[in-house]
Amino acid sequence: MSAAPASRAYIAMGSNLGDRQHHIALALSHLTALPGVSVNRCSSLYETDAEGGPPQGKYLNGVVELDVRHSPAELLRSLLSIELAMGRDRAAGETCAPRCIDLDLLLMDQLILDLPEDRAHGLPRLRLPHPRMHLRSFVLVPLTEIAPDLIHPVLRKRISSLSQPMTQEIKLADWIVPSQAT
Repeated sequence: MSAAPASRAYIAMGSNLGDRQHHIALALSHLTALPGVSVNRCSSLYETDAEGGPPQGKYLNGVVELDVRHSPAELLRSLLSIELAMGRDRAAGETCAPRCIDLDLLLMDQLILDLPEDRAHGLPRLRLPHPRMHLRSFVLVPLTEIAPDLIHPVLRKRISSLSQPMTQEIKLADWIVPSQAT
């Protein structure tokens, strides 16, 4: 009996507390260690201003492409577990607060999904594609770097087309995550 085919998922990674580069590298190593998950490609890291919330430091942001053998809810649960292990507590309820790590599930194959919050299992509402990804340069620019021809499943536009007006708004950080996973 052969294993189920893997799904392709894209995860946004961000950090604006402490050693930001280290936090992103650590999150990437946690992702690599997950059973049923293979890291395919990583974008460069980009430095961006925080959006909303209290005054805070700049973020480092990037996107990673994964092949996963999990449901979207299982993958989300793994992302939340990594965040918690690294010191982020989403239970505090501050959506725009500074954080050592932020892992957002952006896309999974061409799924369009809206699952309600599952308090019994500690999962927030899950919407795919991420409902604000097309508005965020800190997501679209790194995603375009690794998957320019990817089609947004709702807007039916290439990611590179969505990011084109935003490419001047963020800058490449001095340090870069390797573009290919090892």
